[in-house]
Amino acid sequence: ATVSAIHPNACFGTLTYLKYIRTIRMSIVADTDTFSGNISIKGTKTKPDDDIEGNLKKLTQIKSVRKTSDFDEKEMTAMEMENNSNYVKNRSKYGLGYVCEFIFIFLMWLKDISKRMTKSIVERRHRRMADPSNHGRLDGEDGRALLSLDNLGQSLSRSSSVLELKEVQVTTESMDQLKTSPRILTTANMKGLLTSEALPVHLHWKKWTRLYSSTRDGDSFHTMLYKVKGHRYSVIAVKTMKGEVFGGFVATEWQDKSESYFGTGQSFLFSFASSEDVALISKWTGSNMYIQLCDSMHSRIALGGGGSFGLVIENNFSSGSSGVSDTFANAQLASTEMFNVLSFEIYGFVDVWS
Repeated sequence: ATVSAIHPNACFGTLTYLKYIRTIRMSIVADTDTFSGNISIKGTKTKPDDDIEGNLKKLTQIKSVRKTSDFDEKEMTAMEMENNSNYVKNRSKYGLGYVCEFIFIFLMWLKDISKRMTKSIVERRHRRMADPSNHGRLDGEDGRALLSLDNLGQSLSRSSSVLELKEVQVTTESMDQLKTSPRILTTANMKGLLTSEALPVHLHWKKWTRLYSSTRDGDSFHTMLYKVKGHRYSVIAVKTMKGEVFGGFVATEWQDKSESYFGTGQSFLFSFASSEDVALISKWTGSNMYIQLCDSMHSRIALGGGGSFGLVIENNFSSGSSGVSDTFANAQLASTEMFNVLSFEIYGFVDVWS
């Protein structure tokens, strides 16, 4: 009952089988109604127990005339066995039909109840999705039951009025930690990326968290890979010695793949040329798949290729370069092609209640 309530079609095969049994039962009732009907055979009507009564009369005659004959004893035994088997056969068929019909009716009722429950659950989830106060939980249990994250990003409006529903949320860090290792991206920078309409929409209701910082966690490339493990979406941010801030967004987890590029077309490069809350976005052009590069052998992490790297950070996050890449058709992100890195960070996204 519990399984069928969750899955309305779980008992479909059972119902089909019982329909077949029910058909047999009704044919039995139509042809042999032991209790109240008559038997109809080739247009004639006879009572259901005629054969049994005839056999009993014959047994009585045989017993009265030739009681000692071996042939008569065998014949009487055969007739008695036939009477018993016919009686049991008729009663068992008739009883089996009633049991099957009862089970069939019960399962039909159970299927109807499960459909109603499923409809109620779906309607409740749709109401929760329509409620703006629940947008932060759309990628939770209910959201996964109804929509994938990608479909969710396409289905929600990208208008500024929707984005204003929630302020930028960032994972709390201690004041001492922020003094010794301040974040590269300010809340104004983060809001600028959100309002640029470049980030997937479902990330607008996520909390930003600083996964890795070269000033906080050290300059080990392997430490960086360990810190970002398990995070599909991430933002890399660079601050140069001149105070310039830029970076990129990726939709594939950073993994050590030596000289092999990877990534998806959701990635982009960004910079903040004039204002903290206005991001200049360079999206994927589709001209090639030189999107992400992660090479632990040379301690290099890069975005974009073809012509030159759109952005590359190397030498244990101490230096880098930026040029025009075919992948993003981006302008040079820094004031000079080569630059020295003051700090390098990677941000991830987590649930707001975590």
